[in-house]
Amino acid sequence: MTLDNQEAQIMIGQDVPIVTGSYSSTGSSATVTPFQTFDRRKVGLSLRILPQVSEGGMVRMKIIQEASSVVPSSLGNASGPTINTRTIETAVQVQDGGLIVLGGLLQDSLNDGENKVPALGDVPVIGALFRHTSKSRSKTSLLVFIRPKTLRSAQDDATLSMDRYSYIQGLQKVTNERAKQENGPLMTPSGLKANSSLSPVPAPAASATDDPGVAEAR
Repeated sequence: MTLDNQEAQIMIGQDVPIVTGSYSSTGSSATVTPFQTFDRRKVGLSLRILPQVSEGGMVRMKIIQEASSVVPSSLGNASGPTINTRTIETAVQVQDGGLIVLGGLLQDSLNDGENKVPALGDVPVIGALFRHTSKSRSKTSLLVFIRPKTLRSAQDDATLSMDRYSYIQGLQKVTNERAKQENGPLMTPSGLKANSSLSPVPAPAASATDDPGVAEAR
């Protein structure tokens, strides 16, 4: 949530150190004093939005969305880890409350691996007893949707906040039921004043993840 014409950013991830340089110097005592320089990069899910609301109910948004991750097998590389990055940077215009798709990416990769005993694994016929082959397939789907909603009064703010609280409570109830902990603690809207004019919001189903809310990126 943000004000009109004010940029908002949400970042969920971590800072990953990246080696930017190294140097070894020899002093007068012939002792080597090596050192390395590092830089840090934010890796994870990032969303930046600059909204501009017009009087006609149209919402213009400048959006920068990034989903990045570190390749686990590259963590030990001397040159630093490899980072996968998927980025969308665009400007769109949509009606207040309307849903718009920003972009999508579908990726399918297949990798073959082989482990064998040196020398014995290369022997014809019986070498198969000393070899192990593996195949891995990964599919990545990235679809980004956004639905802006303009809040023009305190009543709208309270309604949306209570709706989000009810949504989280519903997810907690589902989690407790799955873990057979029906009496587990639940979040209560202690920071919100009760409003009798608000209609109760039903708890979502176990797989209720399709409500984009104010602005949701997938």
